[in-house]
Amino acid sequence: MTFQINSLGMRDREYSFTKPAGTYRILLLGDSFAEGYGVAEASTYQANLEEQLNKKNHRNLEILNAGVQSYSPRLEYLFLTTQGMALQPDMIILSLDLTDFSDQQRYQILTKIKPTAVTTTISDQWERSPILAKPIPSVTWIPFIPTSIKWWLHQHSRLYDLAIFTVKKLLYPDIFKGQIDFTPQDPFTDSFVILRPKNEQQHAKLWEPMKRDIRLIKAIGDKYQLPVIVMMHPHGHQISANEWSEGRKSWDFMPQKIYGVQPQAELQSFLESENIPYVDLLPAFKATERRQKKLFFSLDGHLTAVGHQVIADTLFAFLQQHQYALE
Repeated sequence: MTFQINSLGMRDREYSFTKPAGTYRILLLGDSFAEGYGVAEASTYQANLEEQLNKKNHRNLEILNAGVQSYSPRLEYLFLTTQGMALQPDMIILSLDLTDFSDQQRYQILTKIKPTAVTTTISDQWERSPILAKPIPSVTWIPFIPTSIKWWLHQHSRLYDLAIFTVKKLLYPDIFKGQIDFTPQDPFTDSFVILRPKNEQQHAKLWEPMKRDIRLIKAIGDKYQLPVIVMMHPHGHQISANEWSEGRKSWDFMPQKIYGVQPQAELQSFLESENIPYVDLLPAFKATERRQKKLFFSLDGHLTAVGHQVIADTLFAFLQQHQYALE
């Protein structure tokens, strides 16, 4: 799959900071699901939604895709304050992911938000690693290497993943059945920690940075008098027993099981309390799955072109139903 990145770092065509006259701009914030990892750019929900809205409204509407792999609300807020608002958006769509809860735990160590400003040290990954800021418990596998370094290798080296998988499979074939190097329930290494059993205190700690940074993004929208809309896409194992069949093994999820959607329900409740519009994607995903449409890739779990189309259609219907003035 070819990715074309513009001069602003987006997987999108080129845009000027100065918005063309008569143009309505929507800024899409999110991670690799918003970026469209695994599908052609024309198949992303950003591209599909832009086409639908322009066809419906007969005008020049742009959706700027600022989705970046592994981003979470902390980095999305940083982008919004340092670059995003300079693009003069008229609306912000914040796309959330189950993995954001784990990402937030790492990023809140790497960045500092002051009452009136945001500061971050932009250097190399090793210097910014949590190992230099806060101890992180190591996993049992090769314990003499800190977890933060192993996690960096997992994120940046397919060779590392292959080597670890091969050695584990040879030494412990009954224990390691394709699992990557992470510690279940460890918020720094377990990308799906929000779906693991935990006590109320642990659960609250996962939600705290999410709620804080969503509020900050909403405050930017309020300051500039533009709407902020939030959604959280589901993952395959929340929709069907058959979706994400290969990848769930690596993250210690049971085969042929449908997992709960409590994170989406809690997010919706929180957003309602904050008066932030929420787009519920679950009904459309479940309806499409019942028609035996493949929504997620079996291994990495990202959205297929069908999954992207479902989100585009749901967002389009939401914007029309709530009569947002896209002008």
